[in-house]
Amino acid sequence: MYGTQMLFTLFTPQLLLLVLLLLLSLTPSATPGRLSSWHRVFVSWNTVNNTLETSMETTLMVPEGVNKVLYCSRECGNVPWCVVWCSVPLQHQQHQQDTTCKLLSIRVLPGYEEVDTGDVTPCYTSLSRDLVTGAHIIGGPSYFPQRVPENLVDGFYGYHMDECFRVEHIPNNTWLVVDFQVVVKFSTVIIYVQNNRFAPIMFSNVEVRTGMTRVAFPEDLRLYSLFGKFEGPASVAEVVEFVSPEEEGRLARYLSVQRVSDDLWFQVCHIEVY
Repeated sequence: MYGTQMLFTLFTPQLLLLVLLLLLSLTPSATPGRLSSWHRVFVSWNTVNNTLETSMETTLMVPEGVNKVLYCSRECGNVPWCVVWCSVPLQHQQHQQDTTCKLLSIRVLPGYEEVDTGDVTPCYTSLSRDLVTGAHIIGGPSYFPQRVPENLVDGFYGYHMDECFRVEHIPNNTWLVVDFQVVVKFSTVIIYVQNNRFAPIMFSNVEVRTGMTRVAFPEDLRLYSLFGKFEGPASVAEVVEFVSPEEEGRLARYLSVQRVSDDLWFQVCHIEVY
C-alpha cells in the first residue's frame, strides 16, 4: 500500500503532462503523405513513360536526408491531379543516387501485375483496390489487334489509345462482359472514355447491366438487371460513373457494358468497379 501511494505521489500533474506529450510524439502519424493509404506496385519504366495527351506528370528531386517515400507521397497527395508516383531508376537519373521521383496522373490500381519485368520500378498509388482488376473479360472481335478487352481489366491506364478496347464494325458487336468468377458486391462502375475528338461518336446510349448466371452473349444481355444508363454522347476523356440504384449495392457475377443503339462504333478505354 505504501509503495502504491509513493507511485501516485511521484506522478505530479506536470510529470503526467510530460509523459502524455512523450506518448503522443511516439504515436505514428498518418498525415505525412497519407502513407497508410498508399499501395506499392511495380511498373515497367517503359510503361510509365508510355503516357500521352491528357496524362500529366512532373519530376521531383528529393531533398537530402529526407525519407523519399514520405516526401513523394506527400507531394503527390498535395497535387490535385496526382494519384501515382514512381521512383526514377538510377540509369535514368543524372546522379547515381535514388533521389528522384515522378508524379503522375495515370491510373495504376493496387492489383496491377507488370508483365514486362525487364525494367521495373517501384510506384505508389493512392487508388483503392477495385474488383475488376484481374477479372475475366469477354468481348466481340476487335477492330485493332492491340485494342483487346483484356486491356480494360489489367489495372493500368496511361491515357494511350492502344490501351482501349475498340470493337470491329459488325452488327451486334458493341458489347463487353466482365466475369468476376465469383459473386461480388459493388455500388459503382467507372468507365473512362477515349481522349480524342471521336469520343462522342464512340460512346453514347450505353447500358450497364448485371447478372448472376451466364446468358448468350450478346443476344440475351437484356435479361440482366439494369445497373445504369448513359445517353451521352460522351465528351473527350469523359469519366462516366454508374451508381447502383440499390442503396446497399448490387450482388452479381457478371457485368455487361453495351451500346444499345444501331451504331456500329464502340470504344472503351478503362473500367474500375468498387
